[in-house]
Amino acid sequence: REGRHCDAAMFGAVPAVVPVYAASRQRPVLGNHRAGAALLAAAFAVGVTNTCWPSSVFAAPATSTSRLTRTATAEVRDAPSVDNVPAVDDVQHWFEDDAKEFYAGQSVRGRVKHELETGTILVSVGAKRPAILGKWNIPEGMLVTVGYSYRFIVKEVQPDGTIFLTLKRSLVRDLRIGWEFDGVVDHFGRSGAYIDIGCENRGLLMPSDISEEWVETAEDVLREGQKVHVWVKDIRDDGNFMLTMVRIRKPLDRLRVGDSFTGTVRELATIRGRPGAFVDIGFARDGWLPIQETPKGTVLSPGEEIDVFVKDVRARDFMLTMYRPKTPLHKFQVGERLRGTVVGYTDFGTLWVDVGGIMNGIIPPGDFRSEGNLTARDAYNINQKITVWVKKKRDGLSLTMIPPRLDVRSLRRGDTLSAKIANLDPYGGVFVDIGAVSQAYLPPRGVSQSLKAQPLEVGRELEVRFDNLNRHGQAFVSTLRYSVSDDEFIEERAAQ
Repeated sequence: REGRHCDAAMFGAVPAVVPVYAASRQRPVLGNHRAGAALLAAAFAVGVTNTCWPSSVFAAPATSTSRLTRTATAEVRDAPSVDNVPAVDDVQHWFEDDAKEFYAGQSVRGRVKHELETGTILVSVGAKRPAILGKWNIPEGMLVTVGYSYRFIVKEVQPDGTIFLTLKRSLVRDLRIGWEFDGVVDHFGRSGAYIDIGCENRGLLMPSDISEEWVETAEDVLREGQKVHVWVKDIRDDGNFMLTMVRIRKPLDRLRVGDSFTGTVRELATIRGRPGAFVDIGFARDGWLPIQETPKGTVLSPGEEIDVFVKDVRARDFMLTMYRPKTPLHKFQVGERLRGTVVGYTDFGTLWVDVGGIMNGIIPPGDFRSEGNLTARDAYNINQKITVWVKKKRDGLSLTMIPPRLDVRSLRRGDTLSAKIANLDPYGGVFVDIGAVSQAYLPPRGVSQSLKAQPLEVGRELEVRFDNLNRHGQAFVSTLRYSVSDDEFIEERAAQ
């Protein structure tokens, strides 16, 4: 139980309280004397680790008690004085350093030591304290017996050194190229060794992937049951996957569309009748650069260094381009000032403007400037450069040529603003003009009781307070009083 003391007689009647394990909290509960740290270190040094845990969890053999008593007592006599022993916090760092040898996804062998009343199971995996196996991490119908050994998967390693396990095997579709595992050689086949990494299928390790040196067959250097450190090299559509023992480079899931690299042309190839080149940019696999993604007249040769951009990333491969990619819609900010090029008109009097995005922006008739009553077609020429501001980015990119008086990105919650009602929402909200590129929204919950009692009309001036921005960049405001200490909007009457 939590707070249990060790048997003093076992350690030569040394009057000290040592750290013990609190199974209910999955963490060590430290004693009230710094001598406990020295005693704990001495006990571990002579191999009596388990004697410091509750006897219901780890029971030391009765025949070895006298030998351990004499040895531990001798070690404690030679231990440093209480004033020189490490602080109790260092014992916790000792656990944390030990857990650094484990990582999520690792396949480990462990013996079930104890099952708590809550169903949580304590497992010995070679660490200085037991790992935790929750009952929800046991496959349905599987029986886990105390004293038996099983192969577990490390699910999580917490900063304090606590290790959580699972018996549920991961699916092949959840794997990613570049992930690393500690596996065990399960058996051998014609193509190589099959490795158990805790997945539903065994991964194939071919002789050419065992070492950078020439390997004739996997049986020449490996044996069944041997532990190996591997990386996922390839994942096939039929549910099989390839492994390698040669350290793999950066996994593909770290790639992002638009990232730029200086790569080396590995080889020229043709895929499905389309010529191109494989380019090494330092990741698990070489990127594919189609010929249509290179400037006209470009001639590539193996070993040549070129500047490329990531155009597309998939689970097993990725595509490159030598053209600078367009900016995704989500990277534009409402209120952002841009320089664009007029690329077209519509019959409704709007302008299409290229601002470097994946789609062209549109300027409605009321948002562009022209002298007199000229239409967009008469006022602006194709390829003419203009300055615009991002107005909206919902279902497209809406722009305006009218400079905003206010940049909502500089506002803080609770800032007071002067507003004018621009439109009424049938659901009880109000759209107000605060001088930004787009109208702010005053939701029904932000309308004070005193304002609800008065008729709301378009053109009426209000005093509002800034609340937040939604993911589309639209400002939300409130007419309630803002409490800085509580960080919330409250009614005036409630405040009084």
